Amino acid sequence: MASHISDEQAQLFLQAALECSVYLAPTEPGLTYEEIYRAGAWVGLHLGEIGHALPGATNQPVRNQRLMPHSNAAKAWSLYHLHEKPDYRNFEAIDLVISELRARVAHETDSNAAAKRSVLVELALVRQISEIDIEAAITILIMSGQIIENGNSLHLVPGAENRPLPGETHARAVLANQAQPKHNEMRMLAYPIVKQVLRERASRAAAADPLDAFTDEITKLGFGPLRMWWKQAVAELRHCDAQLSPVAAAVLAAALVEGALIICVRHARALKLGTMAALPAESELSRWSIGDLVAGAATGNEAAILDSALRYSVETLMMSRQRIHPGWILSEFPDNLPHKFATDRADPKAIAGLVVARVIAWLQEYPPEPPALREWSDDAGADGDFAVTNWQAGPLLAHSKQRN
Repeated sequence: MASHISDEQAQLFLQAALECSVYLAPTEPGLTYEEIYRAGAWVGLHLGEIGHALPGATNQPVRNQRLMPHSNAAKAWSLYHLHEKPDYRNFEAIDLVISELRARVAHETDSNAAAKRSVLVELALVRQISEIDIEAAITILIMSGQIIENGNSLHLVPGAENRPLPGETHARAVLANQAQPKHNEMRMLAYPIVKQVLRERASRAAAADPLDAFTDEITKLGFGPLRMWWKQAVAELRHCDAQLSPVAAAVLAAALVEGALIICVRHARALKLGTMAALPAESELSRWSIGDLVAGAATGNEAAILDSALRYSVETLMMSRQRIHPGWILSEFPDNLPHKFATDRADPKAIAGLVVARVIAWLQEYPPEPPALREWSDDAGADGDFAVTNWQAGPLLAHSKQRN
């Protein structure tokens, strides 16, 4: 091992990194080998050192090619009487999950005393709890054995109905130990590093599957209620066979294109880029047709969302969609309906993916609110959004060791 990093420190750091993956990527917890090596490199750990420390950092089976947090971390999540800093759990979110499941036990039969994960997420958003916090709360409760997941349904474990809410227990612990909280240095160190590593994962995922990645853009632009509609439409498009049902696929793909463009209008106008400028006022958005949106997205010169080639592809998709209108068919083909339409050669799924990928790239070029990075300090907020790109890797664990 390098002289400034002990075996114990390396193991504790890797444990903390895997734990932090639950707070930062709760629907895909854990880190791949590549990601754990990347995180270790930030603190000056070499490949062999990481491999040597890993057996003590996790004792759980690999899941979806990701190393999972140690069972000790899962057990610690249920010890609400402990007061540590930093603590990245949202106790309002945890209490919401427990309270909702308790309410179902009290008012429904045993067979129905469950809640769907998606329902709890939407309920949390209504209460101004972020999606990542509620998802993390659910994953923490599952991994620590406090609730049971059966498919997409969540149940309380037997006997949990009468226990104090976790937030209440933790609040008493904070009051009792306010002057002397336990400082978890490795968790503080690992959080911003893992956040950076997972940003890179998200970038790769966006490139691989823009339809899934676009859900986050919907939230960033203030159209949160549209998220569930988007996820449902994406799921339906994926299950639709474009060869067997070309019109159905075209309708769903066009709806996604329309949705992706419509949420960009307000932002494009606010930036005064010339893009989407010709559309009617937003109060009349029910009058916006997909044709209007596509035309608007192709304006703005260098700031245009769609180039001419992509616009042509979308217009081909729009022609395919028109086949749901018998009046249009009779108008276009008054004498003889063709057995196969020329637009059948277009791939609706591919066109939707290309448009959404382009919209994501445009939003990265013209972001709604550029993120402000803060320097690392003891007073940093709970989100741990530190400027990791400017760190010197080697001294980080040494800094932690001096503080211990």
